[in-house]
Amino acid sequence: MGTIAAGKAGIRQFLQATEGLRDTDGVTVRSTGNPLPAEMTTAMILLGSATIAYEQAGLAGRAETPTVSCWAVAVKPGSGEDALDAARDAAEALYSLASDALASDPTAASSVPPPGRITVVAGGLEESPVDWDGAAAYRVDRAFSISWTSHIT
Repeated sequence: MGTIAAGKAGIRQFLQATEGLRDTDGVTVRSTGNPLPAEMTTAMILLGSATIAYEQAGLAGRAETPTVSCWAVAVKPGSGEDALDAARDAAEALYSLASDALASDPTAASSVPPPGRITVVAGGLEESPVDWDGAAAYRVDRAFSISWTSHIT
């Protein structure tokens, strides 16, 4: 049995409990990379689709290495450079909180089986103007990926 389903759920729960990324902090952590428009908020961490590589781990099993595409998403109202700068800063802050939390506990509270050390790889930045509740805003998506290797039988 693979580790991706339980791993994504556990990582989501771990990040949801992280200071600065909790619902009470105004941040939504979801395990879908494509939330419905009604599910979008102004501060999100999205755990998206995964790819999985397998290799032989030894006589008793194999190694599974999932890689999950993720985004730190921030939306800030306005149409000028200040709004875009604020959205960039907010997306970067969300990314840093998630990355730092996973670096401090690379098992995400034992969410992934051994050896299970989660690594974070930074990705790109996408900026776009959006209509947010009938007003101009900027949305910034800070891409990153997370991966781990687990030995399964």
